[in-house]
Amino acid sequence: MRLPVRKSNRLNGYDYSRDGRYFFTSNVKDFRRFFGEITNGQMVLNPFGMIVAEQWAWMCAHFPYVIGHAFIIMPDHVHGIVEIKRDLLVQSHHHKSDQSKRTLRIKPLYEIIGAFKMTASKHIHLLEKEMYPGMAPEFDWHRSFNDHIIRSDRAFERISKYIRENPKNWRG
Repeated sequence: MRLPVRKSNRLNGYDYSRDGRYFFTSNVKDFRRFFGEITNGQMVLNPFGMIVAEQWAWMCAHFPYVIGHAFIIMPDHVHGIVEIKRDLLVQSHHHKSDQSKRTLRIKPLYEIIGAFKMTASKHIHLLEKEMYPGMAPEFDWHRSFNDHIIRSDRAFERISKYIRENPKNWRG
């Protein structure tokens, strides 16, 4: 029996490591409300949601060519805007030898978001084991994530507003 071929969410032929701004959404598997709750139009993070916030900050610091713009953690998903800007990598490594500069690689968006999700999962699983000894961790992300290439400043402003206002528009 042949398994169905999974359709890629990525734009065919597009280089996701090139400079640009990207809007992404990643959901918790089965849309479980793992990260906290909306109270009076504000997202109140629980300890798992706080881990996700910490890993967003880690991701932005870990990849010197990444700028994290608007970001929101919702009860069962996250939205964010990631900017890849290779000039930042060159600036952060200006003191390195020419050889080491040639070996530097800009990771594509899917590897950056993959690292964010993987490290968040790892830390959440550790906390789950601490909070619920003897039980298998339950947290998991949906496979992959949705993305949108932001092609204009107007779109960037509109999407940023959508992210900021997401908690007060929550209909969960």
